[in-house]
Amino acid sequence: MNEIFFRAAVDIALLLCVYLFQWWVFSIAAVVFLFRFKNFYEIIVGAFIIDTLFSVPTRVFGIVTTEYLLTFCAILLIVTSIILRRKLKYY
Repeated sequence: MNEIFFRAAVDIALLLCVYLFQWWVFSIAAVVFLFRFKNFYEIIVGAFIIDTLFSVPTRVFGIVTTEYLLTFCAILLIVTSIILRRKLKYY
């Protein structure tokens, strides 16, 4: 039960990072929490909120224009962490 309350407090802290700090503070906190918790999908929601509120169209690799670059990076980060957890012996 204590783990649930801790995760809820972390979710509130991450939501405060979305609204009060810059995107890179959110990104650092998201990486830390991603490796602390298993299946920490809340970073996708936070990245989507940041992209929706503050993003401008950005050209990615000169090919496609997107406003949701941080959301795509968050999804990529989650997939990478899932793969790394399978490879690590002592996680």
